[in-house]
Amino acid sequence: MTIQEKVNITTGYTGKCVGFTGTAPRLGLDALCLQDGPAGVRPARRVSQFPEGVTTAATWDRDLFAQRAEALAQEFRDKGVNVWLGPVTGGPLGRAPPWW
Repeated sequence: MTIQEKVNITTGYTGKCVGFTGTAPRLGLDALCLQDGPAGVRPARRVSQFPEGVTTAATWDRDLFAQRAEALAQEFRDKGVNVWLGPVTGGPLGRAPPWW
């Protein structure tokens, strides 16, 4: 990869998405629209508001959780989103462990 191609696919751009990558046409890499929103697509118009995952999980209904995920995925696709960013739990929650 050239330096420009590396910069294009790793540098975020502003636009309709929370994160938007550039392209590397020579390699066949298209731009990606990265969007977050645990309860639906944001910031966008004419979207649904879904219950938070923890609320759906509290029902203990796996079918309901699957239906919610499918509906969310379809709405993200319909808005042109390529990557749905999820919550990050890689850092310490509460007290910091000694290895952090």
